[in-house]
Amino acid sequence: MAQKIFKKINILEMHSSLGYAGGQKNMFTFAKNLDKNIFNVFVASYVEGGMHEEKLREIGIEFIVSKKDVGVILEFIKEKRIDIIHIHRSGGYVPIETQIFEGAKKINEKIIVVEKNVFGKYDNVSGKYIECSFFQSMMHLNERYLPAAETQFDFDRMKVFYNMVDSEEFEQYRLSESEILAYKNSIGISATDFVIGKIARPDLSKWSDLVLDMMPYLIKLIPCIKFIIIGVPKSRVDRIKKSEFAQYFILLQETSDQQQIHRFYQLIDVLAHASKIGECNGNTINEAMFWRKPVITNSTPHKDNGQLEQVNHTIDGIIANHPQTFARAVAYLYNYPEKRKNMGEKGHVKVLA
Repeated sequence: MAQKIFKKINILEMHSSLGYAGGQKNMFTFAKNLDKNIFNVFVASYVEGGMHEEKLREIGIEFIVSKKDVGVILEFIKEKRIDIIHIHRSGGYVPIETQIFEGAKKINEKIIVVEKNVFGKYDNVSGKYIECSFFQSMMHLNERYLPAAETQFDFDRMKVFYNMVDSEEFEQYRLSESEILAYKNSIGISATDFVIGKIARPDLSKWSDLVLDMMPYLIKLIPCIKFIIIGVPKSRVDRIKKSEFAQYFILLQETSDQQQIHRFYQLIDVLAHASKIGECNGNTINEAMFWRKPVITNSTPHKDNGQLEQVNHTIDGIIANHPQTFARAVAYLYNYPEKRKNMGEKGHVKVLA
């Protein structure tokens, strides 16, 4: 098929930032993996740069950072003769994004705008310029976007497209059993400890005290428990250190170092994921599943609740909403290692697909 294409398609992957977060990570995965026999791939950030600049240089993709200068973006679109803009955005109205769409349409009236709509918001201003929207969950599409847009589902223009997993990249961080044991020992984890973990930005909105409130119940069920957390809000650091359960926690600093992040997943037996605001489609859950770790998470029906589309209850993880049930879910996976292994394997197969 690629040999029959006379002219490659020039596509611009676009985000407000080239920093480290789920949206930027997914944009980079698109840029890296789009078929270069079909596409000429370019990247643009219309606000700020960040750590993905170096990653783009490594794979030889040309990019720009416009620092809120719309003219720079439009000149780049004109110079590279962009056919498709694929923008990763919140979904809501953002003036600079509308200016880019309007300017791009003036440069090339046939240009196609595709959005990765991260939060399922409806944009009644610049939505008219967008030919297709990718949503991160069915919940976002059905419960948020369609009611706000007051429209019916349109299969040609609306797709649910979950976040991708770059298995090729992840594999380079695989550790041997001896390396895992050595690192565990260096941070105070013994070979007989059962290890659960949570990783997120140290932001209270991404936090839930559910993982702390379960501890009195959990240590009675599993005395040899260790809980590694990367990215703890300062107020919760203080609470943990002053609690009678402090000895069971290992608190690590937030990091964008991929080697450290994937080492974390390999250290744990189970991902204990909980958040007040839920997930659109959590990279953390996908990454844990790649490393064959079952996921315990909570349901957040009044917020983002995409995690329920990622975790199939009792198949590749467990949904638990209360301290007692969350603790019992951890204990179940501790007491039944074959179930834990089976759930981890099913999650792994799912994210690879």
